[in-house]
Order: sequence, then structure tokens, then C-alpha cells
Amino acid sequence: MEVEKKPYELLVRWDRKGGLAGAHVCWRYVISEAGAFVREAVSGAEPVDTGQGTGFPLDDILPAVVAAALVDRDRERARAEDLERRNEDLQNRLSEAERAVAEVQRSPVTP
Repeated sequence: MEVEKKPYELLVRWDRKGGLAGAHVCWRYVISEAGAFVREAVSGAEPVDTGQGTGFPLDDILPAVVAAALVDRDRERARAEDLERRNEDLQNRLSEAERAVAEVQRSPVTP
């Protein structure tokens, strides 16, 4: 009995803003015996490899430029999330400073 693993499906999703949201691949397992088809099965979805060394290797089906773009997208998404957290922290600190200034301005000045 022979089992061949072949790509079955590559699904790529985009978000509402048109940015790449993710991708996965499914495999087709073709089972044959003495050259005759017996049956086939399709795997569950597996993530594609976007530079972390896990999942389906995109280089097998996509040009290196596209694979590199996915890696860049993941890096930029992480950077954007970090910047959003930092911005939120700075906004909170600014609000605290503005409240402190307002409190000082309301306080009577004593000579």
C-alpha cells in the first residue's frame, strides 16, 4: 500500500481593510495498492509557514517574494500592536498629567 501526500487546498484570507489576515493549507492523501487507486483522504487545515519555521512551507508553492511579504506582514502587525499599546500608555499618562495640572490650577495660591 502506498500513500502519497499532495497539496489539496491553499486558502488565503484578507481582513476588512484589505490586509492579509492569514492562510492555511490542506493535504490530500492518495492511497493506492499496486498502482491502483484505493481511496483518498483530506487533512484538516494547517497554518502556512510565515517565517517561524512551522506549518506548510510557502516556498514550495509561492515565489520567495510572496513568502517574504507574509513574514513582513507578521512583523509589521506585531510592531503595530506594540505601538498601539505604547500609545495607549502615553495617552493614560498624559491624562494623568492634565488632571494634575488642572488640580494645581484650581488650588489657591498661598504666599
